[in-house]
Amino acid sequence: NNIISGGAKIMGYVKVKYRRMLEEIDCRYNYNIPYNWDDFVDKVAVKHHNLIIKKPKNKCICTNCKHEFTTTKKAKEYEKCPNCKNTYMIKMYNLKHYIFEDVAVLVDKVDSQLILRLFEIRSQYDNINRYYGFEVSSAEYARVIPFEQDCTFVNDRTSKNQGYVHVYHISNPGKWRQYSRYYGLSTKGYIYPNNLQQIFQDTEYKYSMIWELAKKMECFDIQDVMRNAKNSNKVEMLVKAQLYNLALEAGRFYGEGSFENIFGVSKTFY
Repeated sequence: NNIISGGAKIMGYVKVKYRRMLEEIDCRYNYNIPYNWDDFVDKVAVKHHNLIIKKPKNKCICTNCKHEFTTTKKAKEYEKCPNCKNTYMIKMYNLKHYIFEDVAVLVDKVDSQLILRLFEIRSQYDNINRYYGFEVSSAEYARVIPFEQDCTFVNDRTSKNQGYVHVYHISNPGKWRQYSRYYGLSTKGYIYPNNLQQIFQDTEYKYSMIWELAKKMECFDIQDVMRNAKNSNKVEMLVKAQLYNLALEAGRFYGEGSFENIFGVSKTFY
């Protein structure tokens, strides 16, 4: 596992207050990456970025734990490894190259301003290292100030073409620039949960329980959940009730006040 770090410089016109926030993060030791960030990335990769490689005579090997077993399932179907108990897609042994790419979100704060830092977790497989698993790296490519217009910033790891956004896992992030495409960058991803309660202290999210939601649900749009938590206590109420799927959809409930007024049924149903 490899953290692609390095602070980007500022390119072009960025408002002074945002320029200061970007630079302050980059001036911190190791860019304020949590000490167990590697463990978090590895956890995502182990669970979601592996394959079952199928060889002749129904023999298979799990790229995660290297356990060998047999299955009659076919390529592109999913199989549970009997050793590590994870479920992965089956690919044939002549597979030459495969890449998993997912977004990971680290919530940060400069003074009282929350900032969403977007990383790409990339796991690469090739047949040179056949059966030996994936090479995993994470690279920061964007920062988003929630709910503020024109406040998404990207560095030179992000491709400049107007099509699919490609992230280059290079050591030099280049310069920060304002993201100017017609569609926004998604803030949906695997949420780093361990710092959330501390980060949300002294903010309007201090009772939101978003940190507990992140431990249970792993992958969701953090900005959407923050918006719902900002407008009402429904996220907090649903997380405390351990109704985590409903907590992700809290914005769909328009009632206020009691459980029955919000959800349309008596609390005895819960």
